[in-house]
Parts: sequence; C-alpha cells; structure tokens
Amino acid sequence: MNRDTIRQKLQTDQAWLERAIVSLTQNQAWDADHVQRATYFFNWINRGNHLTGRYIEEARQYVMMYVDDLLNIILRTKREKVVKLREELEREERAIKQIEESLSQLPLTGESNVPFEQPGKVTAAPLPGPKVKKFAAPAVGGGAQVIQREMTAGDAIMADGRTVAQACFEEGWY
Repeated sequence: MNRDTIRQKLQTDQAWLERAIVSLTQNQAWDADHVQRATYFFNWINRGNHLTGRYIEEARQYVMMYVDDLLNIILRTKREKVVKLREELEREERAIKQIEESLSQLPLTGESNVPFEQPGKVTAAPLPGPKVKKFAAPAVGGGAQVIQREMTAGDAIMADGRTVAQACFEEGWY
C-alpha cells in the first residue's frame, strides 16, 4: 500500500472514502479547522447513511489532505494484526506442545501400575478374556481414563506397528 494507491482509491471508491473518514475520526487525525465538518460526515456515515452529491466531493477534498495519516493508520493496523497473529500462533504452538507432552506420558496399553487418582496416569489391571482390549485415553478436563472394549477389526496391527484404530484417530478420520 502506498500514497498513490490510497489517492486512487479515494478518487474512485466511495466505500474507501467513507472508511477513510471513519478511520481518521476514530484515530483523531483531523486538524482543528477540519474536525467539525469531519465529525458531521462521520456521524452521518456512522448512522448507516452514505455520502451523496456535493458531500462526496467535499469529503474527498478533506480526506485527500490526510493521505499520509491514512497510510500510517493502515500500516499501524497491519503491524498490530501481525503481532496478534504471531501471539496467537505462539499460544497454539504451546498448547500443541502441552498436548503432545501429555499424550507421550500416557501408556497406550495400560501397563502402568500408578494409582488412577494421579492425573495423567492409568492403573493397569489384568483383564478377563482375550477379546477385551484396555487402553488409556485423554479424559475430559485433563488426566486420563481407562477404556475397555471388545476387540474389533480396528485393532488389527498395521505394518508400522499401530492399530488400524490408532492410525485412523491420528490421521483425524474419526
């Protein structure tokens, strides 16, 4: 975005002109001798109306004096968005790391003998019958839960050592 682009948009696009008036007013960029008329335009636009007729040309004359201020507002807004996106990305990466650490501590086969009351740990006990499978899964609100179910085709072992069900879950298929 540069000054020429802003000038061209203000000359040809009424929506740009109206947004420029709103931005300049909200950022208090108007000079003292322009603030009264600019406030009139701002209030008109803020009520949901559009500038018409001679008011468009009058507003355009005012706004064209503030192209540098508009450029600064646009650049500052873009920088703020980039900073917010970086912060959000860092939060997401930390959350993913915590989840990965939690999952890496959970035994997949329930082989731990740590009492179940400790968050993130699962107590293993021998299960009756060969057709029952026991595994650890993350519990709602943190910690872990032990899940028992009958073995199904999803328990078949794949070439990489994962069960079909694990592969489907990890790939996000269900």
